[in-house]
Amino acid sequence: EMNVNEVKAVTVLATNEGANTWTSAGGYKLAALNQSGNFVSGDRTLSSSESIGYEQSKSFIFNITAPTVDTVTTYTMGWQMKQNSVAFGNKITKTVTVKPNYEELTLGSFKNVSGKATSQMYMFTVDNSGYYAIRTFYYSKDTDTILTLYNSSMTELAYNDDIYSGNRYSRIEAYLTPG
Repeated sequence: EMNVNEVKAVTVLATNEGANTWTSAGGYKLAALNQSGNFVSGDRTLSSSESIGYEQSKSFIFNITAPTVDTVTTYTMGWQMKQNSVAFGNKITKTVTVKPNYEELTLGSFKNVSGKATSQMYMFTVDNSGYYAIRTFYYSKDTDTILTLYNSSMTELAYNDDIYSGNRYSRIEAYLTPG
């Protein structure tokens, strides 16, 4: 599990079990597959002085950075050796969940958000069961305010778009229980 913009080190061990020696000039590289491109940029190539012969291994060590997400998002990353554009050998995959950055608020608190085209995410902890109201107080004909309420598992509980209500502010009332 990672948070937005968190950096983690990754090591992928590749072992040459074939007849050809792997070299940069021969077009050999460790290629990012699937959704890995959200975390890393480009393939990992061998240096011009490196060669990996039969039954030799190379540890590719690099960092991944979690992308920006608005909701908890699961990615399946993968790597596989390629010669030029042809993949060969085993694929190595890893599932990574990325959590968005939230600002934690206390119940009953107010938060001023300025600027248009702003998306903010807040988290609050419900201690008692009951009806709760979440709302915006911005009255304007040129601002669209949308509220979406999720539970801790990121399942949508309620949604309100002020355009549909005609009020020019959003309000969600929901019965919530702790957890």
